[in-house]
Amino acid sequence: DTLHPLVDTMPSSATASLAHARVGEATLYLGSPHMRTRGLPPGESDTLLRLLFQHATSPSFTYFHHWSPGDVVIWDNVQ
Repeated sequence: DTLHPLVDTMPSSATASLAHARVGEATLYLGSPHMRTRGLPPGESDTLLRLLFQHATSPSFTYFHHWSPGDVVIWDNVQ
């Protein structure tokens, strides 16, 4: 098992490749549906993560592109 923070902040000593990130702002890290929240019983962890996934993937945070010939789409996960 590997432990990763669920919420983290970009340190002021961020590398040049991350220099465009908003330093010091909290970032929510959601990944695999197999994640667990340390310190919570599995049922509570599943409920919390399900709510966070639903929120993060709600239409207000989701972009749908209607493709046309010649379109190029670039996504910045940091912003």
